[in-house]
Amino acid sequence: MALRTNLITDPGNEAASTVWVPGATITLSHSTAIKYAGNQSLQALKSGSGSMQFFFGATSAAGPNSQSIPVTAGETYTFSCWFRHDNQAVTYDVSLLWLTDTAYQSNTASSSQTSSTSFTRVSVTGTAPAGATKLGIGVTVQSIIAGNSVYLDNALLEKASAMGTYFDGSTVTPGLYYAWTGPANASTSTESNVAPGSTVLLDDNFDRANSTTTIGSPQTGPAPVVQFGVGGISSNQLYSVTAPLVATYDLGTANVELSFIGNSMVNGASLVFGYAAATDYYYVFFQYNVGVYLYQVPQSQSAAQLAFSAAKLPAASGSVCKAHYRAGVIRAYVDGVMVIRWALDVPITATKHGVRISSTSPRIDNLLGTDAPVISDDRSSGQRLDLSASLLATDSASEQAYLYRGRDTKLQDETAGA
Repeated sequence: MALRTNLITDPGNEAASTVWVPGATITLSHSTAIKYAGNQSLQALKSGSGSMQFFFGATSAAGPNSQSIPVTAGETYTFSCWFRHDNQAVTYDVSLLWLTDTAYQSNTASSSQTSSTSFTRVSVTGTAPAGATKLGIGVTVQSIIAGNSVYLDNALLEKASAMGTYFDGSTVTPGLYYAWTGPANASTSTESNVAPGSTVLLDDNFDRANSTTTIGSPQTGPAPVVQFGVGGISSNQLYSVTAPLVATYDLGTANVELSFIGNSMVNGASLVFGYAAATDYYYVFFQYNVGVYLYQVPQSQSAAQLAFSAAKLPAASGSVCKAHYRAGVIRAYVDGVMVIRWALDVPITATKHGVRISSTSPRIDNLLGTDAPVISDDRSSGQRLDLSASLLATDSASEQAYLYRGRDTKLQDETAGA
């Protein structure tokens, strides 16, 4: 499922020809010498005195073209880009051009900006008015001298009320997946937290009324079963009213990938796998400023620690905590980086999975479950922890990542990876 969509085609100006349309006395091309990122930027060269304009999704302020973006009246959109000049500081603005199917209707313009020789990000946000069915982008530059240029790069247009982090289909960010909806640099692009080809089994953003007695039902997937404790909703987040809380969802398969965004994680929260009974399940525990643990709840309520990583959540709030079980192997990730890999002695067969919150302070948002994608290093036997040197370098020199069996027997230290 797409979390965000960049509605600009070729937003990084990497295609052979530009998708932008020039106004009068202006030449549009690509510059490889001056760019914000990638291989090139859009260069607008003035060939006559006075102001100049160029457009995306419009032939001019007169009307739409084939690049115009369909919009819904009442929805809010935000456009942003990186902008600079070469020889002359200029005053400029960017505009959302609201269009009908055949004509220009109105615009929403940013405040006037003054350019510099360094790229500066500018944005504009507006709500589609009644009657608008399409959207274009306009850039207006005032009083530029003939022979001078301005440059635009990394354009982002999305249905949003504020400027977000730039992305396109070639972006790489740990924990997220990016794709072009068509040919690369010639189509819109998406950002998703679901691996390509995976099926969403559980999706809950917890956006509902506060409660001290119930969790409520997810947007996608089965209703939760509270195995013990009491769960509630606070400010559109899941928390434990009576701790510890264990809530499970029957996802119909043992092989799953689970994730949540952790907030107020000083005391930590967990992802549960293979819940067969209150005395038989696994959980991956994420704790800010401490590390990540893998526990097995055996035939008693005391949990046996199987593995520990000193790779910490970088902040108390906002980290993506993810774990993956498939073919007898549990992996744990912090913001997309694998910090634990453990092969179980006995594969999981139970199909109930979920969350465990052991105190009342942590908050969980955006709980997601999918069928687990195949990972090329699946093994059926042997216990090991795979960590890269680059990951460990983020911790202090005194910190290490260890693998454990039971409570306190260190088996090995594999900090160099597999």
